[in-house]
Amino acid sequence: MYGQGAENGSLSQRLLHRLPDDVGVKQQKDSRAPGSVRDHKFVENTVIHVQFDEGQHVITAIGMEEAFKALLAFLLANGLLENKRLIFLTDGARNIRACIEKYFGFREYTVILDWLHLARKIRQHLSMGVRGLGKGREQKREDKNRIIRETLRILWAGNADEAMAYLKGLDPGNVNSTMWINETVNYLERKKDNIACYAFRHKMGLRISSNRVEKANDLLVAHRQKHDGMAWSKRGSGALAAITSLLRNEMMEKWLDGNRNLLKKAS
Repeated sequence: MYGQGAENGSLSQRLLHRLPDDVGVKQQKDSRAPGSVRDHKFVENTVIHVQFDEGQHVITAIGMEEAFKALLAFLLANGLLENKRLIFLTDGARNIRACIEKYFGFREYTVILDWLHLARKIRQHLSMGVRGLGKGREQKREDKNRIIRETLRILWAGNADEAMAYLKGLDPGNVNSTMWINETVNYLERKKDNIACYAFRHKMGLRISSNRVEKANDLLVAHRQKHDGMAWSKRGSGALAAITSLLRNEMMEKWLDGNRNLLKKAS
């Protein structure tokens, strides 16, 4: 469904980022008094998937700030900030936007709202905000689904303003909750600058979703660290995710060789 190469462009090479995703694993306490209640703290691993030209790379760190530092270092070390267009695919979270601006505000970049996240948010809001009209249950369900499909069709073309106008102009009989309709409109107003023409990007084989970073999250962290009964220290969780990322990036031998050379010099 999604193109495998970098963004197409005749004027300059493009660079596409799969933006960070956090996964929490249970944090191991240093000690706990007998009879005390567990506080269910979590270690937050941040995973970033980077796609560039025909290559890709995964980055992991404890906390988003550290992950963005590692991302910037990786791009600088590999010359990937030169003549490249930075494209960030994100779910729109404020902390992600803040980190993008903090570490990449010195140059131009594009932020695109993840289509799957956008579509899921619209379905969730409108499932509570609208109701169908008709004589029977099936007719009402179909009418309700029609409104949701039409909203998504408009957004698929990147027309956030048109989608907001459509929702504001719904038949009063189709409005189940004014609060949720307003919430949907306000959400689109906040995110409209990052809503792309997903139909065009899909047609051109360009990315419209950050699903690859979610897959990387599963492979680097969740698959190994989220089994029942497991608890992790920050150091242990981060170290295991880092080792797994070396394997995924096919850099384990290079890393081992570099450390062997350091040990030889130290001795």
